Amino acid sequence: MILDKFKVADLYQRYGFKVEKSTNDKIAVFTIHNGHYYNADIVELDTNVSSNNIFQQFTDSGYACKKRTYTSLDDVEDTLFKGFFTVKSSKERLRKSYEKFTSSLVSGFSKDSEYKYVNSKYFINGEEGKSNVITEIVNRLKDEIPTLFLIEAAAGFGKTCTAYELLAEIINKHNSLLPFFTELSRNRQAKIFRYILLDEIDNFFPSLSSKLVRLEIKEGKVPVILDGFDELLHTKLDDSDDINETMIETIGELLEGKAKVILTTRRTAIFDGDEFHDWMSSHKDDFNIIRIRIDEPTIGQWLSEERIELLKNNNFTIEKLSNPVLLSFLRSISDEEFNNVVSKPQEIVQKYFELMLDRERQRQELNMTVEEQYLVFTKLSKNMIESSYTSESREYIVMFFIEYMPQLLEEVRKRYSNENRPTKEELANKLASHALLDRSNVDNIGIGFINEFVLGNFCAENIINEEEEFFADDIRFISPAVTSYIPRVDDEKQKLWKALSFVLSFVDESEKIKYMLALNNEIVDDINNATIENLIIKDIVLGGNINIEKVLFINCNFTNIILDNLKMTDVSFVDCSFYESKIINMDNDTSISLLGCSSDNNIEDLLIKDINDDNSLNPQDNDKACEIFILEKFWPKGRVTFFKHRHIKGIYTGHSNFSHKDILKAFDRLRKKDFILQPNKVSFAELNTERISEIKDYMGRN
Repeated sequence: MILDKFKVADLYQRYGFKVEKSTNDKIAVFTIHNGHYYNADIVELDTNVSSNNIFQQFTDSGYACKKRTYTSLDDVEDTLFKGFFTVKSSKERLRKSYEKFTSSLVSGFSKDSEYKYVNSKYFINGEEGKSNVITEIVNRLKDEIPTLFLIEAAAGFGKTCTAYELLAEIINKHNSLLPFFTELSRNRQAKIFRYILLDEIDNFFPSLSSKLVRLEIKEGKVPVILDGFDELLHTKLDDSDDINETMIETIGELLEGKAKVILTTRRTAIFDGDEFHDWMSSHKDDFNIIRIRIDEPTIGQWLSEERIELLKNNNFTIEKLSNPVLLSFLRSISDEEFNNVVSKPQEIVQKYFELMLDRERQRQELNMTVEEQYLVFTKLSKNMIESSYTSESREYIVMFFIEYMPQLLEEVRKRYSNENRPTKEELANKLASHALLDRSNVDNIGIGFINEFVLGNFCAENIINEEEEFFADDIRFISPAVTSYIPRVDDEKQKLWKALSFVLSFVDESEKIKYMLALNNEIVDDINNATIENLIIKDIVLGGNINIEKVLFINCNFTNIILDNLKMTDVSFVDCSFYESKIINMDNDTSISLLGCSSDNNIEDLLIKDINDDNSLNPQDNDKACEIFILEKFWPKGRVTFFKHRHIKGIYTGHSNFSHKDILKAFDRLRKKDFILQPNKVSFAELNTERISEIKDYMGRN
């Protein structure tokens, strides 16, 4: 076989080699030098020729020569990639990082504890998945099309575990791939994301140029795994979306060729907003976007039948155990410890921390009580909230312990014998190596809490104990705080809810309702002029003692819900699902409207007549005006081109002449006219471009 000299040269030049003259056309010579070292690859393009003379010629000239014989261009590319990217040693480094991470999750429970990844239920592009998240992604890594994978899940539902499990799958079973992995939650400089990404690449591949690494990313050889993308999204109350859009554009610049980029993130507004979907639409021919949502874990996926039965026998509220940290804790501890914990189910969180902190006293010979350790980390989390970071350098963490609690450290030092007494610096280093902080990223450049449950627990302590109304510029600490309190008794959850009441007036309404339900088990405040999206709501009366007025529910899942028509005014449900639910007080004028909803008992039939009553072939002027109002959301006046997709939330805003019911009816008529379609995108509507001429006529644009 004879290799194409020019194609081989292209591959070598990609890696910085210089093409040298050769006295034989069937032999190619490529040289490269770094500092004092001069190297030459002598490539025999034809296996029937000998390169001995040329090899000797370049050896005599001072080059360290290597004779190369390749079977194909793929062989050339693979050899260069593995050599320059030091694939074997890089994978070993990543493997140790995976082992360190997984060990840190269970080592605090028991010496014999073993980590096991749990495959939770998931949805892929809105449809329930049939295999598991790792398989869904790995099976697409060799696709020729560049692809962005968004792995979305609530705080504490296993995003980082999934990222690490994907990392392990690639390094152990895909020899030709070398993943680039980083935990973005460890980086504070969110305002310069483009430079963060370049810095992370440079740190991961210190001997290679960023240009070369980006090239191999686009070749598909370096899948990019960015864990904790939402941590870099701006969550400060006064931030604009411009920087978030720039971050998305930066990711988009990588999505060329065969590139694969995997982001793990909480479900955030940026991925459901018009700007993101406009960006998706503008790149629909450039790359694929696959959205994977991880559902909350079930207790049956974590615990044995025997332990589940013990929980039930002790009247343990199993529904509270949706947190992987507590489930892992209950799975890993000994039978004796398990029996002790479940005997007082209201103290499970307290038992978790007591056990972790007590074992740390033994592991590090740390002469500090459980209460003192707890205080230390409460103060650390307070500093995190005030300074808006979730990780910092080891030097900073050590300095914090020394400067912010010198008296405590001095008291602890005195408990050691003279010959074993540590300095303050040594004691602070013990704390910086604590099991609750023992989770650094791949390059060991940041220290933070071991998981969001632990972070949230200590943040909640500070929120509750704040002397004045709690307020934080950065609201990303609220979600883990709420998540950490779900397993607690109602009185404790109420304390956190009251402490959050002021700051929650500034957050997205959907988030507020989610936190309200998590901490109160019901909706306790009136809801007015709001859009609620993508929530799972169970076992409440919607209405009840509170009023709901001018509210739009989009793509929500309701189970065992009572909708009280008497307490609702101009409330619409779009693309929602209802299970074991019903509507009451229907003798009054109907204030509830449904569109594109489904149920297991046909409750939508109660309202279908109301939707269709005004659906005549010749709608009145007001009806047509409402339809044009909707169409103008896709094609605003004065704009040359139209938007193909619009978020349903945006369609319902910016009006004063039409009620939600008016818009819902008009929306339904436009769907039946085939002017508007339901795309394969949750919470979005699509303009039927095949009918664009008729739509223009209808809008009076011709």
